[in-house]
Amino acid sequence: RFQIFRRVTLPLLAPTLIVTALMRIIDALKTFDIIYATTQGGPLKASETVNLLAYKSIFSYFKMGRGAAPIICFLAEIGLCCALAQREKEVNSMNEISTELLRSHRRRRTRTIIGKVCFWVFLVIVLLFTLFPFIWMVLAAFKTNSQITDPAQLFHFKPYFGNFRTVFERYDFVKPILNSFFVAVVSTAL
Repeated sequence: RFQIFRRVTLPLLAPTLIVTALMRIIDALKTFDIIYATTQGGPLKASETVNLLAYKSIFSYFKMGRGAAPIICFLAEIGLCCALAQREKEVNSMNEISTELLRSHRRRRTRTIIGKVCFWVFLVIVLLFTLFPFIWMVLAAFKTNSQITDPAQLFHFKPYFGNFRTVFERYDFVKPILNSFFVAVVSTAL
């Protein structure tokens, strides 16, 4: 019975289990409110996560660039985990993708040009409103505080890497990363 589970059932469930675990871990990595309400990252930053480190930098010390920098690094790590999971999923589902592409190609031929233009205009407007906070955060990570508050330097500025240097030199950045992953793994396992 265990052999059937191990060789048949588990391989069939693997893609679903991977996606479910990945989504749960990403959700757990965003944990902020419980830690802030109970310990505020203490004692001695023992329960400080990346989100709490960014929050303190931005709202306690008013260093927006220094608060955005750890989030950008953390986002890169989460993106790497997602890319690895996606690679595993793509290997298992190449036939499904090719079938869907054929269906999508047939549907595209039936749309009118006006419908396509309206769809893309709507999509661009929604994406601008959705992605603007993210774009602002990425740009703020590469600016000084004076550049962040200057509207003339919204998109035209000289990149400043001091925020990232400060995150890795002054802050014990490894500890919040490990705390975040510990919280994510434990809450996912429970």
